[in-house]
Amino acid sequence: MSTTRQKLIVVLGAGVHGLHAALALLEAGYAVTILSKHLPGDSNPNYCSPWSVTNWASDVSVVDPETQQWYLDAYKYWADLSTDGDDTNGAGVSRRTYISYCEEANPSLLAAGASAFWYSDAVLSFKILPQESLPPGVKFGYSFGSFCLNSPKYLSYIQTRILALSGTIIRTALPTGQNLASVLQTARKTLQSNGLRDDVFAFVNATGLGARELVGDETMFPIRSHAIFLKGEAKGMSDRLEAGLSNMVAMGGALPISYVSPRVGEGISFLGGYMEEGVWSTDPSPVIVERLLDRAKLLAPELLDANGNFEVVSVGLGLRPHRASGVRVEIERVQGKDGEEVAVVHDYGHGHGGFIKAIGSAKKVVELVDKLGNE
Repeated sequence: MSTTRQKLIVVLGAGVHGLHAALALLEAGYAVTILSKHLPGDSNPNYCSPWSVTNWASDVSVVDPETQQWYLDAYKYWADLSTDGDDTNGAGVSRRTYISYCEEANPSLLAAGASAFWYSDAVLSFKILPQESLPPGVKFGYSFGSFCLNSPKYLSYIQTRILALSGTIIRTALPTGQNLASVLQTARKTLQSNGLRDDVFAFVNATGLGARELVGDETMFPIRSHAIFLKGEAKGMSDRLEAGLSNMVAMGGALPISYVSPRVGEGISFLGGYMEEGVWSTDPSPVIVERLLDRAKLLAPELLDANGNFEVVSVGLGLRPHRASGVRVEIERVQGKDGEEVAVVHDYGHGHGGFIKAIGSAKKVVELVDKLGNE
């Protein structure tokens, strides 16, 4: 193994992006230490990853080429993890059909059909649903072979792989309200106090929403999404996009979409939706919860009891880290207090589809770190 491949990388943050970046760096031969306030197994709205209703689906019909590749990377990665069926390797990945319902559809979408979706030829069994098969009130629908993840189990699986490759994980809360150079200096001291090597070659900033304070990125904001856990496992994954902007106004500006996905093996399903941009409150909205439960009756009727209601196990929410100016995966050189230049590879601001983008963006993180080593 080359000397370059043994250089120490410190990853800040242990959400899905921090974990995947750490794993990819270890697999590339680097030494890696993770510093994070929250770790897999934690339950906190600001630690958004466990609250994700994770499945493979593109949030928009058209994305840029790099993001497309990240989506395809995830599809292949999860396909490999689920080759032998439901969660046979403990990763929390299961194969399921994904169905999407739209309560309105413009004529161009109806005319284009499958060609309107950039990924239709890249996934298994993509098809436009016949009009006669659509539920009442639905104008357009499609389905394809996809994957659903038990998010907490998946995070624990990635963490286990990191530890198996001799990665180090330290739970610590780095200071906020300071400049980045001071925070990185504190990170080094944390390594020292834990008896670890502190000759850091580069840092990876995967702090998600925390980047707003860590690096003063005011373009970061939360997208709040409710997480309602229902008794029983839905047969598959599905979503429902409501018609008209009037619904957005009625729900306080929340994107009018609801979605259901099973947590395979746990006997529960995840109901989420009505994503609210810029809402920091961690108190669930009774209005949105009631609305989601009503809309989900079309998506998972098999979970309804004899009275036509769901049995709610728990209600929570997560704050997805979104960046108004776009995803940031790039190198920044920070001038330390001692005059030494410190390299930071940023990897944050992914917003919707964070789990899907994590695998491809981790590859880019490795490419950027390799680039630093070749300069």
